[in-house]
Amino acid sequence: MFTEKDYSKPLTEQLSVVIRRYTTREDIANAAAKSKVSISLVNRVVYRTASLTENSTEAIELLITEAIENCADRMEQAKEDLKYLETLKIEQENG
Repeated sequence: MFTEKDYSKPLTEQLSVVIRRYTTREDIANAAAKSKVSISLVNRVVYRTASLTENSTEAIELLITEAIENCADRMEQAKEDLKYLETLKIEQENG
């Protein structure tokens, strides 16, 4: 996913926002533990106050994978919620 040319650069603003939107503190802690780096390093990379390094790459890749899963879950839940709300609206209109 990342290559050496990505090291020493912050994440893109869009990637930073998407990771923050679709991951939790627990996800960050798990990614840090699995990749054997500190939570504070992962947070700094995600919030763009530190650049991506070879050491932080694995944690960020784990977070991207988690964000994909969480985003898909939210989309599925949103579809179900929309159907429910539309049903309520129809019931309201039909009195």
